[in-house]
Amino acid sequence: MASDLTVFDHVALVASTWETSAGTVEPVTRRVLAEFGLTALGTRFPHELSSGQTQLFGLALVFVRPFDVLLLDEPEQHLDPGRVEMLAQAMLERRAAGATIIAATHSSILSARTADLTITLGAQP
Repeated sequence: MASDLTVFDHVALVASTWETSAGTVEPVTRRVLAEFGLTALGTRFPHELSSGQTQLFGLALVFVRPFDVLLLDEPEQHLDPGRVEMLAQAMLERRAAGATIIAATHSSILSARTADLTITLGAQP
């Protein structure tokens, strides 16, 4: 990450690599920042974020890209329950749009909200 780019700038940079029109980059960036509760942090630099905010920032960088299949590894790390719900909503919206999301998670809340199929590893009989 470039140290002279704000949270907004980073997400806009990623969006600009995928958007076909320059006029859509800013609206898409603002939508994803709002979706992850980062609008007020858009002018901050990534190194100024808390661990939970950094996790949301990373998720925003992923979710601003179009995808058909997404693999997430513990996306709920460092997130409080309200933010886990925010993540679940973003996942559900992408699923409703046709995407497949595979997530490794320790969060029963996230899996209960988003999973069509759950595989539990290391379960005790």
